[in-house]
Parts: sequence; structure tokens; C-alpha cells
Amino acid sequence: MTTVRVKTDECTGCGDCVASCPVAAIEMRGGAACITDACTVCGICVTACPVEAIEMEHVAPAARPRESSSGVWVFAELRHGRLVGVARELMAKGRQLADRKGAALTALVFGADVAAPARELVALGADRVLGAEHLALELFHDDAYVDACLALAAGQRPEIMLCGGTVLGRAFFPRVAARLGTGLTADCTALEIDGESGILLQTRPAYGGNLLATIACPDRRPQMATVRPKVFPAGPPTRRAPGRS
Repeated sequence: MTTVRVKTDECTGCGDCVASCPVAAIEMRGGAACITDACTVCGICVTACPVEAIEMEHVAPAARPRESSSGVWVFAELRHGRLVGVARELMAKGRQLADRKGAALTALVFGADVAAPARELVALGADRVLGAEHLALELFHDDAYVDACLALAAGQRPEIMLCGGTVLGRAFFPRVAARLGTGLTADCTALEIDGESGILLQTRPAYGGNLLATIACPDRRPQMATVRPKVFPAGPPTRRAPGRS
């Protein structure tokens, strides 16, 4: 994992980096530059600093303890304000995985108005719905979606996170995995819970589709995967108990 670090003992407080940052992620504090959580690690400030007081730093992310992570999360993609087909398919598979783990199923939905999709997600089996609602999320923007997903997932530490392998999902979900310091298996065609370890077994085509590889992530959390559309059947809208949104 890569981060941006200011060498405060070398910073002269000139402010060139503040002016150069395209996402306003640098502030002056106590006469020195400070990188905020809004940083996207683009590296522009590194080249903008006239005294080379900013550097890119590669840090090995700390493994998230398995016992501190729980729950299955499904990102429910919207198109024109409505759930796409793979979102319904993932809700059915997510419900199966959550029941196998004895865990809660959480749906994530982003958009300008998520009330109706949230109700549908509850009907599709979600124990709760976490919605990010803002006009800026009406149309897809990878930075906005990454930030919204991290804001919800970083503190709650889900054990499993799933997303459709659509153009949208492929654009932002790997970035979320990188920022969380975990791995991601792309284009899965099967997902199962190992009966002994409880680890998510993620199966995807390999070697040009000639073989199927089953991948496990034993140490880091969340376990993340994108799933090909139409590989799982969508479940009927049935609810056992009221969900929370």
C-alpha cells in the first residue's frame, strides 16, 4: 500500500503543494503541510514541492484480525435509479453466505435518491441497508464511490464484500480493496464458505478459461470479490424480518 508523507522537519511551509493538490487534500498546520484523509495518492504534490519534503511511502498494510471482522456486504449497483440485475443475484448469494456464517447481510447503495432501492434490498434479504445519498452520486464517479465505500467499511470491518463484475464495479472496487489493505478476486463464477475454516472460497476462470482456480484469503479482511453477472440466480423478494436502512 502506498501513502504520501510530509517530512515536517524539511517542509518550509511555502504552500506550493496546497495549490497543486487537485482534491484539496493538503492543509497547512503549524507552518507545515499536512496530508488529510482525502488524499488519493496521485503524487502531484511530490513533484510540486520545491524542497523535496514530500515523498511516496510504501507501507505493508496490517492484517485485519479475522475475529474483529464480521458480516457479509453486497454493493448494490443502481442504473438510472434502479437496481441492476447482478445486484439482485448477489443479494441471493450474499444471503446464502451470511446464513452459512450465521452473520448479518448488509447492502450498500449509492445514489441521489436511494429510498426505493433500499426498500427493495430489504425485500431481497438485507438485514440492513447502508445508503450514501447525494447528488454527486447520481452518476458514477470512481473517486466518489471509493470514498463513500471506504467511509462505511473502514470502521465497521465487514468479513466479506461482494460487487458485480460490471464496468462500474471493475472501475472502483479494486481501489477499495487496495485502500483497505486486502486482496480481491475478480470475475468470480462461484462462491462458497469452507466448512472447516469458514473462509470464503472464490472460484474464477484461469489460463484463458481452460481451468477454474479457487482462491482463498486466509489472513486479511475483508475478503473481497467481483462476480460475473448471470452466474447466480436472483432470489424472490421475500423477507423474514424487517431490515434497517
